[in-house]
Amino acid sequence: ESNLKFMQFISIIDPTFWHKLSQVKLEIDKLQENEREIFGFYINSDAMCMLVDYSSFNTQNLNRLNTSQYTTIEYLCNNDVQYATSFVRSFGRVINFNSLKSFKELDKNKFIEKCGRQIGIAIESGEAIRKPELLVQFFIITFADLKTYEFIYWFAFPALSTLSYQHLHSAKDMNTVFSSAQIQKLLRSHRNLPESDQVFFMFEVDGENSSCKSLEYYINRINSDNTGRFYLCMLDPSYEIRCPGWPLRNLLALIAYHRKSNEPVNVICLRIGSKFKTSFVLKLQIEGEYDGFKWIGWERNTRNKYGPKKVNLKNSIDPIRLAESSVDLNLKLMKWRLAPELDLLKINSQKCLLLGAGTLGCSVARCLMAWGIRHITFVDNGRVSFSNPVRQSLYNYDNCDLGQGAQFKAFAAAEALKKIFPSMKSSGIILEIPMPGHPTANFEHALKLHDLIECHDCVFLLTDSRESRWLPTVIASVLDKVAITAALGFDTYMVMRHGRQSNKNSSKLGCYFCNDVTAPGNSMLDRTLDQQCTVTRPGVSYIASSLAVEIYISLLQHNVGASANPDEESVLGIIPHSVRGFLSHYNQITPATTASGHCIACSDLVKEEYVKNRNDFLKKVFESNTYLEDLTGLTEIHKLAESIEIVELSDEEES
Repeated sequence: ESNLKFMQFISIIDPTFWHKLSQVKLEIDKLQENEREIFGFYINSDAMCMLVDYSSFNTQNLNRLNTSQYTTIEYLCNNDVQYATSFVRSFGRVINFNSLKSFKELDKNKFIEKCGRQIGIAIESGEAIRKPELLVQFFIITFADLKTYEFIYWFAFPALSTLSYQHLHSAKDMNTVFSSAQIQKLLRSHRNLPESDQVFFMFEVDGENSSCKSLEYYINRINSDNTGRFYLCMLDPSYEIRCPGWPLRNLLALIAYHRKSNEPVNVICLRIGSKFKTSFVLKLQIEGEYDGFKWIGWERNTRNKYGPKKVNLKNSIDPIRLAESSVDLNLKLMKWRLAPELDLLKINSQKCLLLGAGTLGCSVARCLMAWGIRHITFVDNGRVSFSNPVRQSLYNYDNCDLGQGAQFKAFAAAEALKKIFPSMKSSGIILEIPMPGHPTANFEHALKLHDLIECHDCVFLLTDSRESRWLPTVIASVLDKVAITAALGFDTYMVMRHGRQSNKNSSKLGCYFCNDVTAPGNSMLDRTLDQQCTVTRPGVSYIASSLAVEIYISLLQHNVGASANPDEESVLGIIPHSVRGFLSHYNQITPATTASGHCIACSDLVKEEYVKNRNDFLKKVFESNTYLEDLTGLTEIHKLAESIEIVELSDEEES
């Protein structure tokens, strides 16, 4: 057909919008039926939709394009990004009626003509030229039954009805009209446009000087003789093949009002991200008379008829469900402008194992929760003492020994997470980690630890002794699991991600034990009271805990995960191999070390022995302080070093 058709918006309302609307009705509007300004968002990968949510009521919302290198249309289009963010804002208004009767009695035709007239005034006055976003406005009428939490609503997307647009030839793929170089100039120069012209603008074809220009630049030259090289351009929210989105309709109405000639209009419907390859070019003839008083645009309901929609949120108003829809609000806000590429679903699906439920374990758990991780398992065999609650944030006085025995830390920590957020899948395991040089180590606990690490995505080593980190490090290395260690001194801390086979054929990063030249022994013997407790400046544990979690989250956002090199970045920035901090000087360093072939935990010799002869291997390790050194060749290295010292000493004696 020669007559151009448009794809209309579909409304999508996040439940948080209704929560906020209810709050406004109860606390501010009360019996008044005020027309309230709101914002909506459109242009996303999933649908031709207009999204409203809790943030729609904010007094200021900005477009989310060109806020970083990851949100330019050049990056989105050249990388075929499948994005969930709705990049472009739209002005809207909502009227919440006091009764269902007043909602039904509203004259819908007069209402949309009144709403459309606001767009018409912006077109005729020229305000829409300076602020093209005024061409895309929406209006919502609602009735909220706050007893049953049932909401009735109807969206309107006003569009001028008196004009028609004829194809002068069929739509063409953009890459058949423009060269690759011209397309790249369009994408690259778009970032130089002011925010107001990022959705509707002009592309001028002028050889090497081809570039994007403002809509005002186009309007001022619309009656010149050079319009053949001018292309009206719109970021198209539609996903239908060769069918542009609803916003083009009012843009063409603006052109029809301000031009004096009847020349054809060239239009680029530019689709960004993964839809970029479906972008197309139109050549249109505008027919009919501009009449700024005749408008259409009511949305159809689920039965494809003109009428309101209904939603019942009784189930989602349950306190637990309400908490679920609210706890991740801050994370969702990050995606708007600060980190639109952030993959929250990947984070949310992770299962984390925390070895140690002390100062570090409590803080790491809280930070993981804040990032949206909902599955956490604690492993510890200690009980809550009276000295713990002031430093270990998941415990309180009631967990201590009040005559019935102190609670196990693992159980108390898991229950505390559920009290903070009832939908947490948290559990506690009472287990003593078998350690080198400890002949009484429990083999069943070693097998249990292996199974726990195997069924989790990441293991955090947060125990208070060096030797207790050895077996988890070996198991994580064998199973190729993400392992992160945090260790504390009095005013120092060290956080490290254990190495996995790196990408780009570079060297594998080291683990916690790779720089050691001795095997861990039994450090539990003959310890004084200050050695039995983790004596640190209180703030050190919080710093180390947060760094451990932030490194893990950054790894999840990298395309190769834990195999990322320390000189590479994710959407959250660098991903260091380790962070060592010195609170006495308030500084920290981020050294990276490669894996050692003589490592007592992650070397191929150790992993091979663990896989082939697990029980015999562990028995020898638990009973002997030197077995690991003998196995990995560290003993020979020690002897060689001693012989060199002897030779040097002999040379000195001779001289």
